Amino acid sequence: MCARTRTRRREAAAAEFFRRARVLQGRLQSKHPAAGARPAGVCGLNSDKGQPCRRSFSTTWWPARCSADNMAAPMRTLCSSVLRLSSRQFSTTRGVQAGEKWRKEHGLARSGTEYGPLTDLPDWSFADGRPAPPLKGQLRRKQEREVLARRIVMLNSEVDKGMEAWSEKLEEAKRLEEHKKSLLLKAKGKLLMKKKM
Repeated sequence: MCARTRTRRREAAAAEFFRRARVLQGRLQSKHPAAGARPAGVCGLNSDKGQPCRRSFSTTWWPARCSADNMAAPMRTLCSSVLRLSSRQFSTTRGVQAGEKWRKEHGLARSGTEYGPLTDLPDWSFADGRPAPPLKGQLRRKQEREVLARRIVMLNSEVDKGMEAWSEKLEEAKRLEEHKKSLLLKAKGKLLMKKKM
């Protein structure tokens, strides 16, 4: 939104505020004729002292606004309705990346700035075809990827070693079980013949 549009909206909100204030003053004067009978420039808060109103607003509607006895609730309603007109709406939801679902389905990065040719390749090249020197961000991303690749290889090798040790442990347990069975007493005579049948 440009500044001119914001200014126009503020001016429209202020005009609406003053229009409603005049309407409200007319209603109050019809209900309480004494509220509008004060001399010009005398505020409702200072009317008992007879002091002039030091406010910069026009005296046609300000005395009724300054009377604190009957104006508190209507003025609060008026101000809240004007603020409702001029307030901005804020969104707390996360901004959805354009095409994120499509990129995930095609095996690409979540956004176009994580990795890919537009991010990793140089922006320009020399006239003779030599590539431009890499930028700081490209060097940093390359180093981060190298560290990540080394960590992945190290963790994979650790998992492989753990799986090998686990399988060796199972084989050793099987061998021990078979050895214990071989040490047991063997069946003899009629029992041996029954086992063979």
